[in-house]
Amino acid sequence: MPISRLVLIAVVVALALGVIATMALRYRGRRRMEAAAGIRALAAMRWREFSQFVVTALQAQGFEAAPLSEDASAASRDSADVLLRRDQRSWLLTCRQSPDYRITEKQVEEMGHAVRQRGAAGGVIATLGRIAPGLARTRERVELLDGASLWELIAPLLPAGLQDHVNEQVQRRHRRALVGAWLAAAAMGIGVALVVGLVGGGDESAPERTSAASAQPAPGRTGSAQNAPEVPAQPRPAAPPAGVAADDEATRQAVLEAVNAVPGVDRSVWSTRSTLLVILDPDAADVRAGVCAVLERYDALRASRVQLQAAQGSTMPVRFMQCRAY
Repeated sequence: MPISRLVLIAVVVALALGVIATMALRYRGRRRMEAAAGIRALAAMRWREFSQFVVTALQAQGFEAAPLSEDASAASRDSADVLLRRDQRSWLLTCRQSPDYRITEKQVEEMGHAVRQRGAAGGVIATLGRIAPGLARTRERVELLDGASLWELIAPLLPAGLQDHVNEQVQRRHRRALVGAWLAAAAMGIGVALVVGLVGGGDESAPERTSAASAQPAPGRTGSAQNAPEVPAQPRPAAPPAGVAADDEATRQAVLEAVNAVPGVDRSVWSTRSTLLVILDPDAADVRAGVCAVLERYDALRASRVQLQAAQGSTMPVRFMQCRAY
Protein backbone atom coordinates (compact mmCIF):
# COMPACT_ATOMS: atom_id res chain seq x y z
CA MET A 1 0.00 0.00 0.00
CA PRO A 2 1.39 3.47 -0.84
CA ILE A 3 2.97 5.41 2.01
CA SER A 4 0.80 8.45 1.25
CA ARG A 5 -2.35 6.41 1.85
CA LEU A 6 -1.02 5.10 5.17
CA VAL A 7 -0.18 8.65 6.25
CA LEU A 8 -3.69 9.77 5.30
CA ILE A 9 -5.21 6.94 7.35
CA ALA A 10 -3.08 7.86 10.37
CA VAL A 11 -4.06 11.55 10.11
CA VAL A 12 -7.78 10.82 9.71
CA VAL A 13 -7.87 8.39 12.65
CA ALA A 14 -5.86 10.75 14.88
CA LEU A 15 -8.08 13.73 14.02
CA ALA A 16 -11.29 11.77 14.60
CA LEU A 17 -10.16 10.43 17.97
CA GLY A 18 -8.71 13.80 18.99
CA VAL A 19 -11.93 15.67 18.18
CA ILE A 20 -14.02 13.10 20.07
CA ALA A 21 -11.73 13.34 23.11
CA THR A 22 -11.78 17.15 22.98
CA MET A 23 -15.58 17.28 22.89
CA ALA A 24 -15.84 14.77 25.74
CA LEU A 25 -13.38 16.76 27.89
CA ARG A 26 -15.12 20.01 27.08
CA TYR A 27 -18.67 19.01 27.89
CA ARG A 28 -18.25 16.30 30.52
CA GLY A 29 -14.67 16.02 31.66
CA ARG A 30 -14.33 19.71 32.49
CA ARG A 31 -17.38 19.62 34.74
CA ARG A 32 -15.96 16.63 36.61
CA MET A 33 -12.61 18.41 36.93
CA GLU A 34 -14.34 21.51 38.31
CA ALA A 35 -16.26 19.43 40.85
CA ALA A 36 -13.09 17.60 41.93
CA ALA A 37 -11.13 20.86 42.32
CA GLY A 38 -14.01 22.48 44.20
CA ILE A 39 -14.31 19.53 46.57
CA ARG A 40 -10.58 19.74 47.31
CA ALA A 41 -10.92 23.47 48.03
CA LEU A 42 -13.86 22.88 50.40
CA ALA A 43 -11.99 20.06 52.14
CA ALA A 44 -9.08 22.42 52.83
CA MET A 45 -11.32 24.86 54.76
CA ARG A 46 -11.87 24.85 58.47
CA TRP A 47 -14.89 22.77 59.41
CA ARG A 48 -16.80 25.76 60.78
CA GLU A 49 -16.32 27.70 57.54
CA PHE A 50 -17.33 24.68 55.47
CA SER A 51 -20.46 24.02 57.53
CA GLN A 52 -21.45 27.68 57.22
CA PHE A 53 -21.31 27.38 53.43
CA VAL A 54 -23.54 24.29 53.65
CA VAL A 55 -26.07 26.10 55.83
CA THR A 56 -26.05 29.14 53.54
CA ALA A 57 -26.64 26.93 50.50
CA LEU A 58 -29.57 25.22 52.23
CA GLN A 59 -31.06 28.59 53.16
CA ALA A 60 -31.93 29.01 49.49
CA GLN A 61 -34.26 26.01 49.96
CA GLY A 62 -36.08 27.62 52.87
CA PHE A 63 -33.90 26.37 55.74
CA GLU A 64 -32.77 28.58 58.62
CA ALA A 65 -30.02 27.68 61.08
CA ALA A 66 -30.67 27.42 64.81
CA PRO A 67 -28.32 26.13 67.56
CA LEU A 68 -28.95 22.75 69.16
CA SER A 69 -30.71 23.24 72.46
CA GLU A 70 -28.94 22.47 75.72
CA ASP A 71 -31.45 19.75 76.60
CA ALA A 72 -30.76 17.84 73.35
CA SER A 73 -29.90 14.24 74.02
CA ALA A 74 -26.36 12.94 73.56
CA ALA A 75 -27.49 10.73 70.67
CA SER A 76 -28.99 13.72 68.88
CA ARG A 77 -25.83 15.75 69.35
CA ASP A 78 -23.67 12.90 68.04
CA SER A 79 -25.84 12.57 64.91
CA ALA A 80 -26.43 16.27 64.12
CA ASP A 81 -24.14 19.31 63.97
CA VAL A 82 -26.72 22.01 63.20
CA LEU A 83 -30.42 22.40 63.90
CA LEU A 84 -32.33 23.82 60.92
CA ARG A 85 -35.88 25.11 60.63
CA ARG A 86 -38.15 25.17 57.62
CA ASP A 87 -41.88 25.87 57.61
CA GLN A 88 -41.78 26.13 61.42
CA ARG A 89 -40.49 22.56 61.70
CA SER A 90 -37.11 21.32 62.85
CA TRP A 91 -34.54 19.58 60.65
CA LEU A 92 -31.22 18.10 61.71
CA LEU A 93 -28.07 18.67 59.66
CA THR A 94 -24.75 16.85 59.91
CA CYS A 95 -21.71 17.85 57.82
CA ARG A 96 -18.86 15.48 56.95
CA GLN A 97 -15.97 17.34 55.34
CA SER A 98 -13.64 14.51 54.33
CA PRO A 99 -13.72 13.58 50.61
CA ASP A 100 -13.02 9.98 51.70
CA TYR A 101 -16.16 9.79 53.85
CA ARG A 102 -18.87 7.39 52.70
CA ILE A 103 -22.48 7.57 53.83
CA THR A 104 -23.63 4.06 54.71
CA GLU A 105 -26.75 2.42 56.06
CA LYS A 106 -25.46 2.91 59.60
CA GLN A 107 -25.23 6.71 59.31
CA VAL A 108 -28.72 6.90 57.83
CA GLU A 109 -30.15 4.79 60.65
CA GLU A 110 -28.41 6.94 63.28
CA MET A 111 -29.77 10.13 61.74
CA GLY A 112 -33.25 8.61 61.45
CA HIS A 113 -33.11 7.67 65.13
CA ALA A 114 -32.08 11.22 66.06
CA VAL A 115 -34.90 12.66 63.93
CA ARG A 116 -37.49 10.49 65.66
CA GLN A 117 -36.05 11.18 69.11
CA ARG A 118 -36.21 14.96 68.66
CA GLY A 119 -39.53 14.91 66.84
CA ALA A 120 -37.96 16.64 63.83
CA ALA A 121 -39.45 16.73 60.34
CA GLY A 122 -36.33 15.18 58.83
CA GLY A 123 -32.56 15.25 58.57
CA VAL A 124 -29.86 16.09 56.05
CA ILE A 125 -26.45 14.38 55.81
CA ALA A 126 -24.03 16.45 53.71
CA THR A 127 -20.59 15.10 52.81
CA LEU A 128 -17.80 15.87 50.39
CA GLY A 129 -17.43 12.12 49.98
CA ARG A 130 -19.76 9.59 48.42
CA ILE A 131 -22.98 7.72 49.07
CA ALA A 132 -22.67 3.95 49.34
CA PRO A 133 -23.89 2.17 46.18
CA GLY A 134 -27.51 1.10 46.37
CA LEU A 135 -28.37 3.56 49.14
CA ALA A 136 -31.32 5.80 48.27
CA ARG A 137 -30.70 9.55 48.49
CA THR A 138 -33.91 10.03 50.47
CA ARG A 139 -34.78 7.45 53.09
CA GLU A 140 -36.49 7.46 56.48
CA ARG A 141 -37.01 11.25 56.21
CA VAL A 142 -33.24 11.64 55.73
CA GLU A 143 -31.88 13.41 52.64
CA LEU A 144 -28.32 12.70 51.47
CA LEU A 145 -25.97 15.11 49.65
CA ASP A 146 -22.71 13.79 48.20
CA GLY A 147 -19.68 15.79 47.09
CA ALA A 148 -20.84 16.49 43.52
CA SER A 149 -24.33 17.63 44.60
CA LEU A 150 -22.91 19.72 47.43
CA TRP A 151 -20.45 21.45 45.11
CA GLU A 152 -23.27 22.45 42.73
CA LEU A 153 -25.05 24.14 45.66
CA ILE A 154 -22.01 25.86 47.19
CA ALA A 155 -20.17 26.92 44.00
CA PRO A 156 -22.31 30.06 43.39
CA LEU A 157 -21.66 31.19 46.99
CA LEU A 158 -17.84 31.07 46.91
CA PRO A 159 -15.91 34.35 47.02
CA ALA A 160 -14.32 35.48 43.76
CA GLY A 161 -10.78 34.73 44.94
CA LEU A 162 -11.55 31.12 45.81
CA GLN A 163 -13.52 30.65 42.60
CA ASP A 164 -10.56 31.98 40.58
CA HIS A 165 -8.26 29.53 42.38
CA VAL A 166 -10.55 26.63 41.47
CA ASN A 167 -10.77 27.80 37.85
CA GLU A 168 -6.97 27.99 37.57
CA GLN A 169 -6.64 24.40 38.77
CA VAL A 170 -9.29 23.27 36.31
CA GLN A 171 -7.55 25.08 33.43
CA ARG A 172 -4.22 23.38 34.19
CA ARG A 173 -5.76 19.93 34.46
CA HIS A 174 -7.84 20.51 31.35
CA ARG A 175 -4.77 21.49 29.29
CA ARG A 176 -2.83 18.45 30.50
CA ALA A 177 -5.77 16.18 29.70
CA LEU A 178 -6.09 17.66 26.20
CA VAL A 179 -2.38 17.17 25.47
CA GLY A 180 -2.55 13.57 26.70
CA ALA A 181 -5.69 12.89 24.66
CA TRP A 182 -4.16 14.19 21.42
CA LEU A 183 -0.93 12.27 21.99
CA ALA A 184 -2.94 9.10 22.53
CA ALA A 185 -5.00 9.87 19.40
CA ALA A 186 -1.80 10.30 17.36
CA ALA A 187 -0.42 7.00 18.66
CA MET A 188 -3.69 5.24 17.81
CA GLY A 189 -3.64 6.72 14.30
CA ILE A 190 -0.08 5.50 13.69
CA GLY A 191 -0.96 2.07 15.07
CA VAL A 192 -4.01 1.72 12.83
CA ALA A 193 -1.98 2.79 9.79
CA LEU A 194 0.72 0.20 10.57
CA VAL A 195 -1.84 -2.58 10.95
CA VAL A 196 -3.56 -1.60 7.70
CA GLY A 197 -0.18 -1.51 5.93
CA LEU A 198 0.80 -4.96 7.17
CA VAL A 199 -2.56 -6.54 6.34
CA GLY A 200 -2.87 -4.80 2.96
CA GLY A 201 0.70 -5.65 1.90
CA GLY A 202 0.22 -9.37 2.53
CA ASP A 203 -3.08 -9.53 0.65
CA GLU A 204 -2.18 -7.60 -2.54
CA SER A 205 -2.06 -10.76 -4.68
CA ALA A 206 -5.13 -12.31 -3.06
CA PRO A 207 -7.68 -10.70 -5.46
CA GLU A 208 -5.81 -12.04 -8.52
CA ARG A 209 -5.66 -15.58 -7.11
CA THR A 210 -9.33 -15.42 -6.21
CA SER A 211 -10.33 -14.21 -9.68
CA ALA A 212 -8.35 -16.97 -11.42
CA ALA A 213 -9.81 -19.65 -9.19
CA SER A 214 -13.37 -18.42 -9.68
CA ALA A 215 -12.96 -18.51 -13.48
CA GLN A 216 -12.36 -22.31 -13.46
CA PRO A 217 -15.55 -24.41 -13.37
CA ALA A 218 -15.98 -26.90 -10.56
CA PRO A 219 -14.88 -30.41 -11.69
CA GLY A 220 -17.97 -32.26 -10.53
CA ARG A 221 -20.51 -29.74 -11.72
CA THR A 222 -23.01 -30.91 -14.41
CA GLY A 223 -24.79 -28.85 -17.02
CA SER A 224 -28.14 -29.33 -15.35
CA ALA A 225 -26.77 -28.11 -12.08
CA GLN A 226 -25.21 -25.10 -13.76
CA ASN A 227 -28.50 -24.21 -15.45
CA ALA A 228 -30.64 -24.78 -12.36
CA PRO A 229 -32.66 -21.70 -11.41
CA GLU A 230 -31.48 -19.84 -8.38
CA VAL A 231 -33.72 -19.99 -5.35
CA PRO A 232 -34.29 -16.50 -3.95
CA ALA A 233 -33.08 -16.06 -0.41
CA GLN A 234 -35.78 -15.91 2.20
CA PRO A 235 -35.94 -12.56 3.98
CA ARG A 236 -34.80 -12.61 7.56
CA PRO A 237 -37.43 -11.92 10.18
CA ALA A 238 -37.34 -8.42 11.55
CA ALA A 239 -35.61 -8.05 14.88
CA PRO A 240 -37.93 -7.34 17.77
CA PRO A 241 -37.96 -3.74 18.95
CA ALA A 242 -35.66 -2.99 21.85
CA GLY A 243 -37.46 -2.57 25.12
CA VAL A 244 -37.48 0.76 26.86
CA ALA A 245 -36.16 0.29 30.38
CA ALA A 246 -35.25 3.70 31.86
CA ASP A 247 -34.65 3.71 35.61
CA ASP A 248 -35.12 6.66 37.93
CA GLU A 249 -31.57 7.97 37.57
CA ALA A 250 -31.76 7.91 33.78
CA THR A 251 -35.08 9.79 33.90
CA ARG A 252 -33.65 12.46 36.20
CA GLN A 253 -30.60 12.85 33.93
CA ALA A 254 -32.93 13.28 30.95
CA VAL A 255 -34.80 16.03 32.83
CA LEU A 256 -31.51 17.84 33.57
CA GLU A 257 -30.43 17.71 29.93
CA ALA A 258 -33.81 19.02 28.74
CA VAL A 259 -33.94 21.82 31.36
CA ASN A 260 -30.36 22.86 30.52
CA ALA A 261 -31.55 23.39 26.94
CA VAL A 262 -34.29 25.85 28.00
CA PRO A 263 -33.32 29.42 26.97
CA GLY A 264 -32.19 31.41 29.99
CA VAL A 265 -31.02 28.39 32.02
CA ASP A 266 -27.31 28.18 32.89
CA ARG A 267 -27.41 24.75 34.50
CA SER A 268 -29.60 22.59 36.71
CA VAL A 269 -29.08 19.92 39.36
CA TRP A 270 -31.21 17.76 41.63
CA SER A 271 -30.32 19.29 45.00
CA THR A 272 -32.56 16.68 46.68
CA ARG A 273 -34.76 13.87 45.41
CA SER A 274 -37.73 16.25 45.43
CA THR A 275 -36.09 19.61 44.57
CA LEU A 276 -34.77 20.70 41.15
CA LEU A 277 -32.30 23.60 41.44
CA VAL A 278 -32.27 25.76 38.28
CA ILE A 279 -29.47 28.37 38.04
CA LEU A 280 -30.38 31.14 35.60
CA ASP A 281 -28.32 33.15 33.14
CA PRO A 282 -27.65 36.81 34.10
CA ASP A 283 -30.06 38.07 31.43
CA ALA A 284 -32.58 35.25 31.69
CA ALA A 285 -36.25 35.89 30.99
CA ASP A 286 -39.13 33.95 32.53
CA VAL A 287 -38.17 30.26 32.27
CA ARG A 288 -41.01 28.82 34.31
CA ALA A 289 -43.06 27.70 31.32
CA GLY A 290 -40.08 25.96 29.73
CA VAL A 291 -39.09 24.16 32.94
CA CYS A 292 -42.66 23.03 33.61
CA ALA A 293 -43.00 21.81 30.03
CA VAL A 294 -40.06 19.48 30.66
CA LEU A 295 -41.36 18.19 34.02
CA GLU A 296 -44.85 17.62 32.61
CA ARG A 297 -43.44 14.82 30.44
CA TYR A 298 -42.65 12.65 33.48
CA ASP A 299 -45.47 11.56 35.78
CA ALA A 300 -43.11 10.72 38.65
CA LEU A 301 -41.36 14.12 38.58
CA ARG A 302 -44.01 16.63 37.49
CA ALA A 303 -44.82 17.54 41.12
CA SER A 304 -41.17 18.22 42.00
CA ARG A 305 -40.31 21.41 43.83
CA VAL A 306 -38.40 23.86 41.55
CA GLN A 307 -35.93 26.40 42.96
CA LEU A 308 -35.10 29.27 40.58
CA GLN A 309 -31.77 30.84 41.59
CA ALA A 310 -30.40 33.90 39.82
CA ALA A 311 -26.82 34.13 38.57
CA GLN A 312 -24.05 35.13 40.97
CA GLY A 313 -24.09 38.88 41.58
CA SER A 314 -27.75 39.32 40.62
CA THR A 315 -30.18 41.04 42.99
CA MET A 316 -33.09 38.86 41.94
CA PRO A 317 -34.37 36.82 44.93
CA VAL A 318 -34.57 33.06 44.99
CA ARG A 319 -37.99 31.80 43.90
CA PHE A 320 -39.74 28.49 44.44
CA MET A 321 -42.53 26.97 42.41
CA GLN A 322 -44.29 23.68 41.77
CA CYS A 323 -45.65 22.86 38.31
CA ARG A 324 -48.15 20.28 39.60
CA ALA A 325 -49.52 19.52 43.06
CA TYR A 326 -49.16 16.04 44.50
